[in-house]
Amino acid sequence: MELSGGRVTDFLIATDGSKVSGIVVATYVITSIPGIKQIQFIQNEPGTVTLNLVKGPGWSAAALQELTARARKYLGDNMRLQVEFREQIPLEKSGKYRFSISTLS
Repeated sequence: MELSGGRVTDFLIATDGSKVSGIVVATYVITSIPGIKQIQFIQNEPGTVTLNLVKGPGWSAAALQELTARARKYLGDNMRLQVEFREQIPLEKSGKYRFSISTLS
């Protein structure tokens, strides 16, 4: 079956092996944290997630602490989180923005 339209998202694999929707993580992790203009979760290896983050007004060290604490709530306390600050997060060739990208099967 082929679906078209809507946002493109992949499932992330939590440290306990469960699949977590990238949309759920992006929505519940970043809600009400100030200073996040754009964020993308990328998982290329088990136990590690890279957060591409574009800072906005109000960004602070406290925002970073809250972000990582919330991400671990959904992905596991032992998830290694690598935050990489970006100027922007590019759109896909389709013109859509991907909240999460996983190369794990």
